[in-house]
Amino acid sequence: MKSKRDIAVVGCINRDTVRRPGKRETNGLGGTLYNIFGLSQLLEKHATIIPVCNVGVDVYDDVIKLLGRLNNVRTDLIRRVPSRNNHCTMTYSNDADRSEIFTGFVPAISSNHLRGVIKADLALINFISGRDLTLRTLQHFRRVFDGIIYLDFHTLSLGLHRDGTRFMRRPTRWREYISCCDYLQLNASEFALLAGEEFNRESAIAFYDDYLMPDCNAMLVTLGKDGAAMIRREKRRIVMRHEKPGIAYDIRDTTGAGDLFASGFCAGLASGLSLSKCLELAVHAGSAGCASVHPQDIMLRAGDVERLSQKM
Repeated sequence: MKSKRDIAVVGCINRDTVRRPGKRETNGLGGTLYNIFGLSQLLEKHATIIPVCNVGVDVYDDVIKLLGRLNNVRTDLIRRVPSRNNHCTMTYSNDADRSEIFTGFVPAISSNHLRGVIKADLALINFISGRDLTLRTLQHFRRVFDGIIYLDFHTLSLGLHRDGTRFMRRPTRWREYISCCDYLQLNASEFALLAGEEFNRESAIAFYDDYLMPDCNAMLVTLGKDGAAMIRREKRRIVMRHEKPGIAYDIRDTTGAGDLFASGFCAGLASGLSLSKCLELAVHAGSAGCASVHPQDIMLRAGDVERLSQKM
């Protein structure tokens, strides 16, 4: 493994309420906490994790207390704001499908706030509220940041009705957002929204060729229980690799699975793994997270990275 890295995690920390058929309602904290806990466990002494976010006055103390147990996480760029924190209520109809009601927006992260991680090696930018940072701020950060930018498109694909109910819609400037990253993460529904057709090998390769070449190193598309696909240029052609979960976990909660997938991939990048091994680690992390309800209960280990390093 290479020398110690600084990894920024940019995005919102939510209050989460999760409702499932036949199960007790759960309440807790989520959003980028899944990224933070995942990276912290996978990288242990090999990286410093630096969350960049604004947190509402109602949960700030709880967030700081929760992260205080992690020796490799800095909390100085978690800023307390006077408004109430973002709150997402997720109602599942099955393991994969859910509706969401989102209330309360903390202020967007500013360019000045991001100056604190300008020298980081990697920035994982996860759109949790959809208003985590503006396009202008993201574009400025792309210009001045020399490290790797991993972008989870996530809630940029979601609009908001007046009552807070989220709905899928294609943002008008989506091409400008995805031009700001070295690695792009979508799920199958988000891919279909942007591409205008269902995900398959041909449509994914065409999308990567049309919108991400030559600056984006890879596009990752999460596929739920079927794992994930990675589309990238390899020499003179664009190829797709499909990775399925290697271990079957008891599914307790799929909330945060995509966030943990991103943590796994970024942990692999920070550790110098090949992109194929990064994908394998990402699928493992996303699958393992489904066995836990809250981000602080996730059970990932630095040994997961070391095992893949030895297989290279």
